Amino acid sequence: MLPSDFADQFPSAEVRATDISPIQPSLVPPNLRFEIDDAQLEFIGAPNSFDFVHIRELFGSIRDWRKLYFEVFRATKPGGWFEHVETDVHIRSDDGSVGTGHVLFDWATLFLKSGEKSGVTFDVAGKTKRWMEDAGFVNVTEKKYKVPIGGWSSDSKLKEVGRWNLLFYREDLEGFALYVLMERMKVCRILFAIDNRKPELY
Repeated sequence: MLPSDFADQFPSAEVRATDISPIQPSLVPPNLRFEIDDAQLEFIGAPNSFDFVHIRELFGSIRDWRKLYFEVFRATKPGGWFEHVETDVHIRSDDGSVGTGHVLFDWATLFLKSGEKSGVTFDVAGKTKRWMEDAGFVNVTEKKYKVPIGGWSSDSKLKEVGRWNLLFYREDLEGFALYVLMERMKVCRILFAIDNRKPELY
């Protein structure tokens, strides 16, 4: 859910959203305020000041996840809620055809190595529950979601999600990957060929 959607759904709430870049829309609900902030610095807000904190898709950008989690715990009110959503960089398939040895699975190794090289890990999915508990959060629940690439699923909801995910790969993956692969890992040329049937990376 986008900050504007959250603010619309809860008009009585005061919603603050942060990003490191000034890319926010100018037309937003009156109860939403965007701020430029670096999540790696001291977390915004006084201790016990937030009822709900949501973080998503910060893999490859945080040097000290445990520090961030302790900052979130400090800023969250007793009884408050912390939600964190991340993506596993490995692409898999139900029938096992995409796994170790397949280019779509193995190319994630470049991102993992890039993270090791620069001190910001891409290996975040699957670790957040332990980090939350170490920071002091209780009643922590981990949920894993299957996100298809393309509208191939017979399930109507997954079909819709898959189409949006395919749009992400078509529109955003090149920009997302170029710095990591060319600047950090010195991969010179990449061609992304993605369609509705079988996404491939050459």
